[in-house]
Amino acid sequence: MLIVGTLASASLSLAQATQPRPDRASGISFQSGTQRVAIAVECVVRRGRLDVLDVDTATPVLRNGLNLDPLAARGDYYLFDSTSFVLVHPASKTFSVFAIAAASHNFTNGRDGWPENFDFPTIRTRSVSAAEGAKLRLEKHGAFDIYWHVDMDWDRPTFVVLSRGRMGVADAPFSESTVVRWFGAALAIAQFATIDSTRFLDGRVGLTSVAPLTGDNAATTNFITKLPLAEIRIAAIDLTRLTLPSNYIPVVIAGSLTASQARERTVSWRTPPRSR
Repeated sequence: MLIVGTLASASLSLAQATQPRPDRASGISFQSGTQRVAIAVECVVRRGRLDVLDVDTATPVLRNGLNLDPLAARGDYYLFDSTSFVLVHPASKTFSVFAIAAASHNFTNGRDGWPENFDFPTIRTRSVSAAEGAKLRLEKHGAFDIYWHVDMDWDRPTFVVLSRGRMGVADAPFSESTVVRWFGAALAIAQFATIDSTRFLDGRVGLTSVAPLTGDNAATTNFITKLPLAEIRIAAIDLTRLTLPSNYIPVVIAGSLTASQARERTVSWRTPPRSR
């Protein structure tokens, strides 16, 4: 399912990207994905949106006891910032809100909050039925962290770390680590674009992330992924697309905020982010 593309060569500046409309702001966009999910991201400095373009609906495959296919189906999307993320289902006009416990990043390759090292054990795979996969996906939830870095000249000996960070989710199905890995990176790149709007467009850009998750026998597996960010560019982002529609209603699922907690967060998600 991975979307493969070439990086945009145009060095469009933030000033050029900004449109004289109050509902638009300069930001970044890119595409990426894994073998089982394809996504598109658009993000301004404080908020972003991840659209699920496609999901492999074949038989679920457990990895060390975990179903890591995200809850979202094709056509669903996520809204995210540094405090929470929202899984949105346009077909049913419903959403669920998940709290982010901590989020940080830097542009100095600092490893604040990171473990000294990661061990990467063998990944055991097992196919299960769709029903069992769906059941396990909701049962296996809790707090988890994503450690990530975005590189230029990605996957080459000459790579340079553009940004490094960490995002900690308070509680969510572990399957959501598959999409959360892109949230912090997108927010960092959008911020970096306000500092240097051309530098990261000059070479290959990729994301490396590690998610320590508890699977079989209560053992923790460090799941690592290395993914290219394709078609990355400066763009004029429609802020209404980063806003939760007013007629959508909250639904509580495993790890999500309660209805009353979700209502408190909904106020901000139904308001467009500040353009500056």
